[in-house]
Amino acid sequence: IETVACGSSYRTMPTFGTWEEEVLRQSYPYVDYLSLHQYYTNHEGDVMNFLARSEEMGEFIQEVAAICEKIRLEVGSDKHIGLSFDEWNVWYHYAKNGRVPEKWTFIIVVMTDTNVVRNRLIRLPSDLTEAQLQMLNTLLNHADVVKVACLAQLVNALAPIMTEPGGRAWAQTTYWPFLYGSQFGRGTALQQEVEVPTYACGVSPKAPYLSSSAVLSEDGTHVTVFAVNKSLDEAMTLELDGLNAVLEQHVTLTAPSLDSENTADAQPALPRELPVGADAPELPAASWNMLRFRLA
Repeated sequence: IETVACGSSYRTMPTFGTWEEEVLRQSYPYVDYLSLHQYYTNHEGDVMNFLARSEEMGEFIQEVAAICEKIRLEVGSDKHIGLSFDEWNVWYHYAKNGRVPEKWTFIIVVMTDTNVVRNRLIRLPSDLTEAQLQMLNTLLNHADVVKVACLAQLVNALAPIMTEPGGRAWAQTTYWPFLYGSQFGRGTALQQEVEVPTYACGVSPKAPYLSSSAVLSEDGTHVTVFAVNKSLDEAMTLELDGLNAVLEQHVTLTAPSLDSENTADAQPALPRELPVGADAPELPAASWNMLRFRLA
């Protein structure tokens, strides 16, 4: 049995930090993880700022990891506390449509968030998808400290799978990156040194246009790169240095517009394979990508 100490409900709470420190001082010998919890919204309608929220998520992780290390040294323990990101997602469904749900009766349909393309870059192809996928990259890039991460939720509410009462079920835009991540994101997370253009927004004066993560397969034969091009109107060429490998597969996910959403009747945002060759791969504008390289 492993135990998780409860961290703050979100990073902007006035007690954030002091709560984590005191909880760990009192419980360090008895717990294995400290929890984090965060949803990201776009009430302002600023897409590029929204797509930079994964930078905040990375800072959040680093801050909590530093607190764990501070208290470990303070109490003189050899044990390292891992992080459990017990709830994370993008969330602004009913608020963005100006609808406020009634009090709970039986089923609140407004809770079923249709993840338009911008969601996936923070997960992708809607702005919500783009945002969400970047968050997945952030978790992979901090796999040295984040040992547990739970997407909230899985069906209908903020979810990659949608259903109708007594009827159809279909995959939302955010489903596909999680499918490929589950299949090819297993192994060893690799550190990257990324050179990419940046843009200024409310989150950061230098938010990168690219979000990426890289994983060495468990059998050591492949490196998989997950990459999100946040530029809404320009493709991006991906050049890899220091990797003696051949590109075997390039899957991309785009959509007709950032407001595109998959429904029971139509799925405009579906993954498709791009041809691979000797040239450096190109990441379409506003896209999520999976690139599989076979090591030489």
